[in-house]
Amino acid sequence: MSSARDLLTVCVSSWILAFCRGCKVGLYLSDITAAFDRVFKDFLMAKLLSAGVANVFLDFLSSYLEPRVGRVAVGGVLSDLITLDDMVFQGTVLGPVLWNTFFNDVADAASWHGGTPETFADDLAVHKCFDKDVDNSIIELNLKHTHEKVHHWGRRHRVEFDETKEKVVILHPTVGVGDDFKYLSCLMESQLRMSSAVDHILSWARPKVKALIRTRTMYDKKTMLQQYKTHIWGGTEYANGAILHACDTVLSRIDRLQQHFLDELHLTAEVAFLDFNFAPATLRRDIGILGFIHKRVLGLCHPGIERLLPFLGSTGPWHDKQLESHTGQCLYRHSLFFKSLFGHVCVYNRLQPYLVEMKTVKEFQRELTAIARSRCLSGIDQWSLSFHSESHMWRVRFAM
Repeated sequence: MSSARDLLTVCVSSWILAFCRGCKVGLYLSDITAAFDRVFKDFLMAKLLSAGVANVFLDFLSSYLEPRVGRVAVGGVLSDLITLDDMVFQGTVLGPVLWNTFFNDVADAASWHGGTPETFADDLAVHKCFDKDVDNSIIELNLKHTHEKVHHWGRRHRVEFDETKEKVVILHPTVGVGDDFKYLSCLMESQLRMSSAVDHILSWARPKVKALIRTRTMYDKKTMLQQYKTHIWGGTEYANGAILHACDTVLSRIDRLQQHFLDELHLTAEVAFLDFNFAPATLRRDIGILGFIHKRVLGLCHPGIERLLPFLGSTGPWHDKQLESHTGQCLYRHSLFFKSLFGHVCVYNRLQPYLVEMKTVKEFQRELTAIARSRCLSGIDQWSLSFHSESHMWRVRFAM
């Protein structure tokens, strides 16, 4: 199942590719108010019928979606009975699937005049590419028409879009226009420098790391590192696919937080990695994004990444699972391009055949970690950059 972080990586990578082609990106963001609670049953049943759901299941779902009654209990006091109707009942197994069926054809309205829509739960993002010389007023007018089409869909389906969460932004590294915005829990600027995202990550992580360090006299080093893995990595690495292209000075702030933690434990990066499998942040980002690419090769990814990274027709000189890296379309901002997902596709395309034949992402990433470990043990300089897209090291075929 595709996750929000996969979709986030797909979208940001698509925008980066547009920049490198010499385009601006017009972006319209919206979501529906009380989405799961605003699903007109008759419309949903018609859509299920159109989707080919068998009559026996339609009968079940029709009964399942019948109005229910409920009440709220607070401190032993019960509210009056409440009728629950025209909803897909949040917290149920069927809720997300039924909602996606109901919401899916918003893409028809959002695709008006060349828009590319992406939906996740009740979030909608529509982006359109424009030549960088197109006046911003024209882009804003175009996105306004998209807004009108989407809201027209909403009125027909008896749902309301939350106007306080709607955003129109023009994305570009130098001439981007618009306030900071949040998409799939990742904070971004119109220039996509991702410093706001890193600020947000660090504001969450620093207090937790500080609290963890205060307990270092109570636990051994292994336990402390395990606590960091459990409580910190999930939050600091959620948006890795989106912040990958940020400049080194921005990303190094996250790296320094992890190194500060090791310093407090009197551990070097090498000892932490070799003795406790605690990899540097840069190495984890690189292996993580290569694992994301391998998930695409295995066919386990978001459909958008399959469209963005199709297989090449020829096998290439390295292995037979070559992916389109779009290097031929990179006319501008080459440094940005090679720091992004596409630079890591170049790395993936030059891995040894046995690596890309791994049957699971976990197995694939374990082998990459073993290669980095071997390099670290051998005393090779910059071992932590073994799979870094901007490093010279990836240009060499890796050997165990």
